[in-house]
Amino acid sequence: MNTEQENIETNAAMLRNLLASRPAGFNGYRRTEDSFIRLFDGCRADRLIPAGPPGPA
Repeated sequence: MNTEQENIETNAAMLRNLLASRPAGFNGYRRTEDSFIRLFDGCRADRLIPAGPPGPA
C-alpha cells in the first residue's frame, strides 16, 4: 500500500470515529493550538520547561 492510500484510509478512519463519538455524547471541540498553549503554559508554571512567551490572553 502506498503512503497516499494509507493517509486516505487513516483520515477516513478518524472521521468514522468522530462521527460515532457524537451520538455517544462527545460533542466538545477544542482547537489544537489552544490545547498546546495550555499544555506548555502549565509546563512552564510547573518549571518543567524554560519560561517563554506567554500564550494568548
